[in-house]
Amino acid sequence: MISIVIPTFNEERYLPLLLESIKKQSFKNYEIIVSDRYSKDKTREIARNYGCSVILRTGSPNKGRDAGARKAKYDILFLEADDILPENFLQEFFLCIKKQNLDLATCFVRPCSNKFSIRLFYLLKNLGVFLFQKHYTHVHGQCFFSKKEIFYCVNGFRLNITHGGENDYALRAKKYGRFRVIHNLYICTSPRRIEKIGFVSRLWKAIYPEIVRFFNRDINKELVEYEHGGFR
Repeated sequence: MISIVIPTFNEERYLPLLLESIKKQSFKNYEIIVSDRYSKDKTREIARNYGCSVILRTGSPNKGRDAGARKAKYDILFLEADDILPENFLQEFFLCIKKQNLDLATCFVRPCSNKFSIRLFYLLKNLGVFLFQKHYTHVHGQCFFSKKEIFYCVNGFRLNITHGGENDYALRAKKYGRFRVIHNLYICTSPRRIEKIGFVSRLWKAIYPEIVRFFNRDINKELVEYEHGGFR
């Protein structure tokens, strides 16, 4: 069994696509926890209609992940509301985790778009996550796995980090377990953030916090502004 944790805020447009892709998976041994930031649309109603457990919290996706993980009964797979899982993804993902005896893991991410700049962004991001996996552990926020005991070893996520909190978590959690990028698997994600703020701005928001954390890995503050719920 696994616990799938999904932070949400006004995701009635995208959440059904993700939940439907989970429902179609051959792997069925999961619970789904939707950690919602008091959405004003039908997000919570949709989640409950799909049989998800729904909890309420305030703040960023980082706080949503933390709150959801603390309610999880099993090892945790963190997803984002605008993901779509390919056929048999869960079965193959957890088979790789078992075969490689992993405590932490992520996979590659592909955008649901053929636009060159968007595909280039995720190509660069996948490459960085893969190349530095042994020395400067990073994960994709769209999909990463953590053993439950490791979550508690590091006392969860640092809640005042709203952008890049998943990478801060991975850097701390790597000390307690074996991590690998499962590079032969991918999930699809919406390109909505890049489409709204542009390639250069999105790339800067991804790279700048990591440059700072590379030289000061214990930094515990917000480095760039994160707009949550503004990407409809």
